[in-house]
Amino acid sequence: MKTISVRKKILLVEDSFATASAVKILLESKDYYVEYAHNGQKALELIKVEDYNLILLDLMMPEVTGMDVLKVLKENEKTKNIPVIIITARMDLLKWEAITKQANEIIRKPFDNAALLASIEKYLNNT
Repeated sequence: MKTISVRKKILLVEDSFATASAVKILLESKDYYVEYAHNGQKALELIKVEDYNLILLDLMMPEVTGMDVLKVLKENEKTKNIPVIIITARMDLLKWEAITKQANEIIRKPFDNAALLASIEKYLNNT
């Protein structure tokens, strides 16, 4: 009997098109389905209508920040258990604020592709 494999669905929220393109290509090469939101507002719109296995979230975005998105995610019954990996160049006070708002992990930019994939796989193996 043939086993049907379901692709894991990742929401990538990143305002840098160059970073988002590189991450999307990397993840799609590993057979993940990736949807891209270029800002926090678009991410919140997608989260209302789609289900995701994991969210990669930049913190520093104009208007609706990554912290704003994380707060909404963790307060919503439908999304509060979705693993969230923060990807950011800032590692000062924002790091601790993100942790207290229940981000699963924080990865600093620039990041190593292998480390990013290892972090993603750690959470997706449980979903």
